[in-house]
Amino acid sequence: MRSLLDRMAGIFDWVILDSPPSLAVHDASILADMCDGVLFVVRAGTTDFELAAKASSEFQDKNLLGVVLNRVERSDSYGDYYYYGYGADRDTQAES
Repeated sequence: MRSLLDRMAGIFDWVILDSPPSLAVHDASILADMCDGVLFVVRAGTTDFELAAKASSEFQDKNLLGVVLNRVERSDSYGDYYYYGYGADRDTQAES
């Protein structure tokens, strides 16, 4: 795998690997040792906080770049969502 990644690094600007869940098997941790950085993906409303914290702690010494929170429902968003000017209904709210 390391040989393949080394060859791909010479061809592509970015090589992104998607691994199985980190607590289920050790593949993610093994692959992280071969990568320049790790993005930890957490599913909103499904992944237990303690499990996410435990899993992400495995990557602290493996260049953890950040966390991606996916499948966020609009109702899970920040309370003052429209205050900052974001959202599809911004213009209609400004008129009311």
